[in-house]
Amino acid sequence: MAKLSNAFGKLLNLLAVVAALTLLVMVVMVTADIILRNLTRTGFPWANEVSEYALYVITLLTAPWLLRRGQHVRIDLVLTHAASRALDAALIGNSRFEAVPPLWPSDHAGVIATLRIH
Repeated sequence: MAKLSNAFGKLLNLLAVVAALTLLVMVVMVTADIILRNLTRTGFPWANEVSEYALYVITLLTAPWLLRRGQHVRIDLVLTHAASRALDAALIGNSRFEAVPPLWPSDHAGVIATLRIH
């Protein structure tokens, strides 16, 4: 299982590198398009569409990598804005040794909290 987890981690790292290279190509392409449009009144007519699709690709390639590292967006609206008070909270499943197979077979962490509603 450790070999599979390591291989999956390497795959996610590769996807993050591909996303970074895609971002670099997009920056160079948009910069070249702007320079060409200002100097020659022509540019790359397809640059806008390609950069839009590149943003989607970058998002999809980096989301699993960020999630595995625990750096993905977390929504804590209930704990910060609701009329409630957390009496107790614990992060579970944030390491491969704490995974709870009956609940979910993944490497995602979760929060268990006891709230007091006002």
